[in-house]
Amino acid sequence: MKTINVMLISLMVVLLISACQRPKMAEALSGSTEVLYKYQWSLTELAGQPILDTKPPYLKFIQGETDKIAGYSGCNQFGGEVDLSNVNVLKFSELITTKMACLGNNIEKSFLAIFPLADAWSIAIDELSLYQGKDLLAKFKGLPPEPEPLQSKISALNGRWELKSLTNTKLTFETLYPGLKPNLAFNLPVMEVMGSTGCNSFTGAIAMDTNHIEFINLVATEKACKGIGEPTFIDAMKSVTTFSMVDSNTLELMKADTALLRFVRI
Repeated sequence: MKTINVMLISLMVVLLISACQRPKMAEALSGSTEVLYKYQWSLTELAGQPILDTKPPYLKFIQGETDKIAGYSGCNQFGGEVDLSNVNVLKFSELITTKMACLGNNIEKSFLAIFPLADAWSIAIDELSLYQGKDLLAKFKGLPPEPEPLQSKISALNGRWELKSLTNTKLTFETLYPGLKPNLAFNLPVMEVMGSTGCNSFTGAIAMDTNHIEFINLVATEKACKGIGEPTFIDAMKSVTTFSMVDSNTLELMKADTALLRFVRI
């Protein structure tokens, strides 16, 4: 009888533990997209193989009128749009990436190849899985969002900026831009840039981390423009790799340690 009582007590304990855990698991496995936006998703498994890199690829979901993604491929930054309108179903747009040369045994190509294929997702606790049908493509571990220094830089960049000088030309600033001056506006963390070349309007995408920024797929309207101010500005923007806040109202866009463009907040 004593043995039976012990067994019954043990069974009750197991059932109580299971009952406590079950709601948490059910919530984690639900179709809500809210948890996608809470984490930076670090790649842990690709095509059935564990990822052991010290700086593995990662993926972030950015909530908005149109949901977007941004991330790091193991070599380049990338971004795009994602459709999450159906439960546990997703569809990625064509991605835009920076164009750095990738040396060594880099997994970038294999990693980026999953995005056109992925059509479903699931989350268990803090592990995100992407699928093509029922076939597992990749697994990711949910990590805390990017560190505060990057958040601070994003906050500092947001807003409109007007060009005051640039260094990639021998012509004077006044000769290049006798009328309207180029300007730009950052829309972060959506990773978009827009503005004027002094003649045409332009838009583009931004790839950035704590020490890097790059402007991708800059597209301008096609009004005829006098002089070389516009191509000089666009060429400089395409060469940018980093930035510096001189003060809260002065921004320098740089290539390595060389300042290319200086803006003031407007």
